[in-house]
Amino acid sequence: MPTAPQVARRHHFVPQFYLRAWYEPGQDGFWLYSRNARGDISLCRRPAKSVAYVRDLYALRPVGLPIGPIKLSDEIETGFFAPIDDAAAPVLLKAAHLHIRDLTYDERRIAAVFFNSLLERRPERIEELVRSVVTPELTEQFARRFSPARGRQLLESLDVDAFARNEVLAALPGYIVDEQLVDYLAKMVWSTFEFPDGPDHFLTSDCPLVVNGGTSSQRPIYLLSIALSPKRLLLVHAKNNEFDQEFLSKLAATHSIQATVQAEKFVISSRQLTDSAAIKYSRIVNEKLKHAKK
Repeated sequence: MPTAPQVARRHHFVPQFYLRAWYEPGQDGFWLYSRNARGDISLCRRPAKSVAYVRDLYALRPVGLPIGPIKLSDEIETGFFAPIDDAAAPVLLKAAHLHIRDLTYDERRIAAVFFNSLLERRPERIEELVRSVVTPELTEQFARRFSPARGRQLLESLDVDAFARNEVLAALPGYIVDEQLVDYLAKMVWSTFEFPDGPDHFLTSDCPLVVNGGTSSQRPIYLLSIALSPKRLLLVHAKNNEFDQEFLSKLAATHSIQATVQAEKFVISSRQLTDSAAIKYSRIVNEKLKHAKK
C-alpha cells in the first residue's frame, strides 16, 4: 500500500540557504541574539533549519465547510516558495562571491522575485493582509458564489479567519511575481560593498531586507540593501545622483543597525559580537533589538 506523501510543516520565511552564509568554516550554525522573558539579551548557537520558520505558515486550512481543502495543504510552500528559493540560491551565491556585473539580467530578475518574496512572506505581513480582508464584504463575496439560501446556510459554519487566510495565501503569488515590479528592480543599479579582512562584519536578522534605508515608507521602492554574507552587502537602487558613493558607504555602515531595528525576534551573527573601532555591535543589539511581542 503506497504511503501518504509527507506534508512540509516547517515553513521558513527566511530560507535556510540564505542563513547558512553566516556559518563560519567548520561550524554547523551561527550565533543567534534574542531577548529572553526578562528582556535581557540571550545568546546561543543555532542551525538555519531551527529558526525563521512558523509551523504551517503558508498552509491552506479547512474553512469549516464540505468544500475546499479538507486537510492542511502545503502546496504554496512546496509548489511556490521552494522553487523561488531554489532558483535564487545560486544567484545570491554568485553575487556574494563574484563581481556584481557578472549577474545577467535574468539572474537579477530571479533575485528580484526572491527579494519581493521576503517582503510579502513574513508572518507579520500575512497577518496584516488577513486583518485587512476580514470584512463584511468578504463574507458577502463568499455567499455570492452560491444561491442565496445555500450561501446563508454555508455562512453559518464558515470559519471566516481561515477563509480570509486562504484567500490571502492564494493571492500571494500574484503579489510576489509582479512582472512590472520584478522588471523595475532588475533594471535598477546593482552594486556591492565589502568589508576588508578585519573585525567588521554584517549582521542579518529574521527581517533581512532593508527597504528605502529603513524609512517608514516601503513603496515606491527606491533602495534595497541586504547582506549576502558577513562581509558583503548588496545595494539595489534607482538611477539617482543622490545615491553617490559617499551615501552608499554610509548606508553600508548603518545596515546592521537597520536590520536589527526591524528584526521581529532575533539577530544573526557569524561570530560572537565584540565592538570594533568603527562599529559598536554590542550597543546595536542591546539598544535596537526590540522586545518580543507577547
